[in-house]
Amino acid sequence: MSILVYCVTNSAAGVGISRLDGVGARPVSVVTCDGLGAAVTDSTDIDVTTETANIITYNRVITFFHHMVTVIPLRYGSSCRDVDELREHLRDRSAFYRSLLRKLDGCVEMGIRILVPPEANTEPNDDTGGLIAPEAPGRQFLERRRAYYSRENRMTETHVSLIAECREAFAGLFVSCREEQPSSIRPLLSLYFRVPRDSVVLFRKTFRRLNADYSSRLMMSGPWPPYNFVCSETG
Repeated sequence: MSILVYCVTNSAAGVGISRLDGVGARPVSVVTCDGLGAAVTDSTDIDVTTETANIITYNRVITFFHHMVTVIPLRYGSSCRDVDELREHLRDRSAFYRSLLRKLDGCVEMGIRILVPPEANTEPNDDTGGLIAPEAPGRQFLERRRAYYSRENRMTETHVSLIAECREAFAGLFVSCREEQPSSIRPLLSLYFRVPRDSVVLFRKTFRRLNADYSSRLMMSGPWPPYNFVCSETG
């Protein structure tokens, strides 16, 4: 037997829930131990691969519990051999999970994505072959290096400025914030805010005001379970 684990919460999470289907259309149940609960599915003989449909179902189960109680969402694919191993895990990490649940209590995740201006996210590229060209004279090479690092510094300053503006705009409406820098593949600066549930309406209103006057394109998502505030801690 093997079980797929969706999230960790308190032991009362499964009280009164009707049938809920998880990955593989298997019913979801809650395993309890030491005042904690874990939403699980019997995944024996199920191909638990990272197919889009499975990931969507996995997240849907987490969101279902998130609407009722505080949850610690786990990464897709988290599993144990059986219920006994899961209960042992909950006992071993009881203090950690309890502390994290207190930290996340009453909060949701709101995301803000900013389309970074092209000039702040484009690496130099010219007809002579880019930054490093062995055939370039020494002085030309050094000048190009200087231009490259100057552009990199401007990019960093742009990101810092955008982050500061957003944090200032939402001041008082979030508990903590995490950042994800853009890349050449994904030119989006992402900010994740841990927001008290009772501040979500005002957070949205603030976003609309900010977006109306902002020079960059902004996108908002949420409220979600606090994925970006637990993954690095749960490992």
